[in-house]
Amino acid sequence: MEKQDKLSEEIQNSNFPAFLGSFKDSRNNIANMYSVQKFNSRHQHHCDIIIIYPNNIYITLHFLTPQTFKNMHVVTKNNYHWEANTEFRQNIDNFQINNVYVFVENFDVKDILKESPIINTNPPDKEKFSSDTRTGKRQANRPMRNTDALQGKHLRIGIFDIKPQYFTHGRKTLGTAYNIVYYASIKYNFTSEISIAGTSVTKLDDGTFSGFEFDLVYNRSDMLFLYTASFLQHEKVDSTSYFSTASIIFLTSLPTVETDWRAIIYPLKGSTWAAILGCALSVCSVLSLKLTLASIRTNCMNSMSISLNIVFRSLLGQSTTLPNGVKGLALIWIICCFIFVNYYTSNLLSYLTYPAAENIPQDFSGLAKRSDYRINAIDLPGGPMEQFFSKTTNVEMVTIRNRYILYPDWRQCVLDGVTKNKQVCVGWDFIVEGFVHMNATISELFYPAFESRSTPITVLTNAILQKNSPYLEGMNEIMCWFRDTGHYFHWRKETEVFIKQVGKSWLQTQQHTQIYKDLHSKFLKLNEMNVKAFTMDNLIAPFGALICGVSGSILVFLCERRLRPSLTRVTTVSSLQPSKEYICFPNSYQQEAIKE
Repeated sequence: MEKQDKLSEEIQNSNFPAFLGSFKDSRNNIANMYSVQKFNSRHQHHCDIIIIYPNNIYITLHFLTPQTFKNMHVVTKNNYHWEANTEFRQNIDNFQINNVYVFVENFDVKDILKESPIINTNPPDKEKFSSDTRTGKRQANRPMRNTDALQGKHLRIGIFDIKPQYFTHGRKTLGTAYNIVYYASIKYNFTSEISIAGTSVTKLDDGTFSGFEFDLVYNRSDMLFLYTASFLQHEKVDSTSYFSTASIIFLTSLPTVETDWRAIIYPLKGSTWAAILGCALSVCSVLSLKLTLASIRTNCMNSMSISLNIVFRSLLGQSTTLPNGVKGLALIWIICCFIFVNYYTSNLLSYLTYPAAENIPQDFSGLAKRSDYRINAIDLPGGPMEQFFSKTTNVEMVTIRNRYILYPDWRQCVLDGVTKNKQVCVGWDFIVEGFVHMNATISELFYPAFESRSTPITVLTNAILQKNSPYLEGMNEIMCWFRDTGHYFHWRKETEVFIKQVGKSWLQTQQHTQIYKDLHSKFLKLNEMNVKAFTMDNLIAPFGALICGVSGSILVFLCERRLRPSLTRVTTVSSLQPSKEYICFPNSYQQEAIKE
């Protein structure tokens, strides 16, 4: 018994994760480690699945359907009082083999060793169920539950008109916050009056304020969904456990993918370009010196022009004539040029075929360093985001705070970030994403903006109620159950899909607007082939070099035409006299006699 008590204490102090595991393995491990005598069930087989629920077992069982209880063996913690519908009872009492055990946090290990399929504090003879109501309420000996405070009440509930918390289109209304109120009111039999909560603080004529939590403070509302109460507001309101999270992000336009005109220099690094140029000049100097010292000036050839011709024609992959005496060095240089040229052309093909995307800021740290970006932010005065930026001492966040421009028009802030280059929109993730889904969905599979990869702060959203509200504990249980069973993620996804469908239909009617044209252009660029025809922007470098070369040639030609008559007086002679001087003009190989 001492070992069993020790085991019970250890399990009670453990935090069991919500997972599926083998009950046979768990039971064998308990028996081997603590020498616990194996218990005999009235069945020949035991279950293979354990479901661990970390929250109130009553809330869990109350939302289950009758089909869930088939083949189920429910084990609950001692002193847990729970009720089930009359149609559930027969499925629980007449459970079959291969059952499922449902445990709650801090359950007693002794419960596993008992043979009873249902462990309840109340004796069976005191359990009375009525079939005249849908919920099958127990008529006697049932303790008060937290959710009983909601029964038959009329609640004034505020919801922010922010997608995906609340969205209405035609006769259909949905959203994460709306669904909480709708399904909880059906289950716990209360009515509600939903009003749209203000997203800014407004001073009324009577001297009071409205917006945010002030409607709770002045008893104009009973609860508010879904909101983040900062430490400055905890003294005024009470909040439930968290229901979801919200993060500060920024949106900017997708990076453009275009071939840069500087791609012709990208294949080699700057140091490599410098090394090749240095080698070329060195080889050219050595060749020129070799030709000069060897006195190879047949037909008055210019040694420097021959050296330049050998060096640069080899780099361009052209054939050239090698004079005697320099063939060895020239051949070595030609081999090196062959390697250089092949490396360059192979890399150049990669840069032209797979161009690099535009460099855009990936996170807030990168955004703080990009002074060329305009920072817009949704204007939410008095909200947690404003409090964060006003109180933070982080250098990067302070830089962003000093640069951002507040936009009262949230929609315009988001659209500017999506469609305009070098602009971002800073705001809460669910707010900016909701505007993108509604106003910038050209295709349900295409997200038209880049979302920052990290966030400076993540907060918890919940329901807030009046201070010392009698509905706090009951609403807290409901919020926890909806959260832990995945209803929030399902409702959010469902709302986003519906908003995208509505937004896409609306945007198709706006084809004449600039927003539609910009989004359609981005969508086409994303889906077009990677290889596309070069434009004039891609050929700036070769055309620029050609224009400079032609302009230089014309300038030299004009200078020669102007200066040539005064420098040369050509006289035709029949024979060369020793007393005359012969001048060699480069690239002409013509001998012209200049009269003394």
